[in-house]
Amino acid sequence: MNANVRKEAAVWCAKLAEDRAKDSWSIRFTQVEIDATEPTKLAWRAFQAIKAKLGDAAPNTPPRAVWLLAEKLLLDGWPMTPRVPSSRMPPIAKVPKIAAKAKPAPLPSPPPVPTIHTTHEPMNPEKEITTMAKKQTRRSISLSGKTFDRIQSFAENKNISMSQLAEVALLHMMDEPCFVIDQLIERKLSERSEREVQA
Repeated sequence: MNANVRKEAAVWCAKLAEDRAKDSWSIRFTQVEIDATEPTKLAWRAFQAIKAKLGDAAPNTPPRAVWLLAEKLLLDGWPMTPRVPSSRMPPIAKVPKIAAKAKPAPLPSPPPVPTIHTTHEPMNPEKEITTMAKKQTRRSISLSGKTFDRIQSFAENKNISMSQLAEVALLHMMDEPCFVIDQLIERKLSERSEREVQA
């Protein structure tokens, strides 16, 4: 590569970098200008080489910076001297093939997941819900032993009666519009404390 062509191409890169620093570009580097002379062709090749080196960062790099890098590349002597013809190249040493690795043994199947037993059985609607009697004469309801024990324990922890808990839970389940569970519990507790004060 002629050193003068390389220098002229570097000058072109510097001009384009200076122009790309402005708000509006005055130099239009179209394909016609690129193909016009050897220095412009070389400047364009240097620009493309820098973009290739930048890889994924190229779209985010300002054109001015790419042209400055292209100028530096040309001033550093790019492209290097032409390649040696293949007839004069030394033979390429053969790289020994690496034996294929044996496939690893398959992993053993994981142990079965243990079944977790809970203290209560989930409710099965088809099995546990019975139809309402034609005439309900009493104000009490029947509960299974496990359910009764759980309700009793929960009510004792919350310091409310089982009847209050059942009332609150049922009203909540039926979407009673006037009370939220916490408000109803507070109301029941305050009523109880007022009765105790009066007594």
